[in-house]
Amino acid sequence: MEKPTRKAHRKIAEFYAKSAGNLSMPEAGIWTYLQDSEQILIDLINGVRPPDDAPGSIEFGPVLYIANNDVSVTTRDFLRRMGMPPSKITPQEWQAFLNDIGRAPGLVAGDGTLYIERVPYAQLDPNWIELSLVYCIFYRTFPNDRYPFVFSPSAPVISIPSTSSLTIAVMGDWGTGPWQDGSYNAPAVLVGNAIRSLNPAPMITMHLGDVYYAGTDFEETPNLLRNFPQGSKYNFTLNSNHEMYDGANGYFKTALSDKTIFSAQHGYSYFAVKFADWVILGLDSAYFDNRNFMYMDGELVDAHQHDFIRSLGITPQQKVLVFTHHNGLRIDGNKVSPPSSGTPLFDQLCNFLDKRAPDVWYYGHVHNGVVYNQSAPGVQDYVTKSGLHPMLRCVGHGSIPYGLGYQVAESTQNFDYYVNTPMPKGNPVQANRLLNGFALLTLSNGTIKEDVYEVPSNGSPAVRKWTKTTAF
Repeated sequence: MEKPTRKAHRKIAEFYAKSAGNLSMPEAGIWTYLQDSEQILIDLINGVRPPDDAPGSIEFGPVLYIANNDVSVTTRDFLRRMGMPPSKITPQEWQAFLNDIGRAPGLVAGDGTLYIERVPYAQLDPNWIELSLVYCIFYRTFPNDRYPFVFSPSAPVISIPSTSSLTIAVMGDWGTGPWQDGSYNAPAVLVGNAIRSLNPAPMITMHLGDVYYAGTDFEETPNLLRNFPQGSKYNFTLNSNHEMYDGANGYFKTALSDKTIFSAQHGYSYFAVKFADWVILGLDSAYFDNRNFMYMDGELVDAHQHDFIRSLGITPQQKVLVFTHHNGLRIDGNKVSPPSSGTPLFDQLCNFLDKRAPDVWYYGHVHNGVVYNQSAPGVQDYVTKSGLHPMLRCVGHGSIPYGLGYQVAESTQNFDYYVNTPMPKGNPVQANRLLNGFALLTLSNGTIKEDVYEVPSNGSPAVRKWTKTTAF
């Protein structure tokens, strides 16, 4: 089978031909964004804690160095012609950094982002650059090549008869597909097997988005569809920043066109499920995220989804469970800083819900597993129709290697649960890795039971680490 990077190189050649030699970058601020991201990494390398609200993203900290030094000539030439600046990190400094993390168990950023070498999908995997940055730039440069957003007044609304309960398995950022993780299976395989082993099987499996590296048509099948742990009734997958790096083409044309797994979505990236006194919303927080160059903030501003929610006629007596890809809180439980253009995603969601906060909100995007308590600072300004603060959970730890970030370790008072179980690997370089996992929700009239599982790396059964039943 042809390697993804080779397919990317062929696609880059197509980009050249399509641009007819005119590769001017209409959103040149992306390079400033990547320079800001590199500065966060430089601070961490130098032992300086960057501001928690520093511009840029630690996920893209190594981009400029790797894109200038460690990718194919084809990719480097393409990016330089698009205006890519040089890296501030010298080869000597980079090698010293690699030597340091090689002697220690990697570098863990504040949110858990993990810098270790020779581990697929960890932060120093150069394929992030080959298959994410190039695609993102292309579809920003040629927005007409993005897949058109699918909308209609008849977007899916599924009504499930009020049996005693409805179970939903929730996994986020799961789309790596299988790979050899040392002597163990890949986390995605382990998490998928754990969900399949649940007895009884969950009625719904919900994927919160992210298929890697760039959600392309040649990644959606092997990394999402082929081993998806299906629910007994329905399956759903959300749009995300990584799917948008391919202009959402792989997401809409490959994943949502599958007639066996995601047929309930009917090709839409948003939907609703009604059960008992619950309204369950799956929303697309990625497609209209135009304020961030790498689709990292999330946006809920389009009239299509807003009108769809209003058409549901949600009453004050109904409970609202929301699934998105993007996060409502910072990893430490504080508010997300207001962006320069627009309001935080949390406020946008409340606007979509006619000024009410969701009762429960599950999201991924941040590669970590955290259950926020209702005293976390970031939820204090929001109130549900029940008069409570909303319940927010991050389950973005379905497959990506990650560690215990200092922002998490310093904020445990804001959590009912957070992952801190080391992943035993036998290799001291990987000693900072934590276990991956998922959640299982059980809904009944006026009640939600939440179970959060961690999945051992050696193939042992998943361990339920946290459980809570909430009656409204």
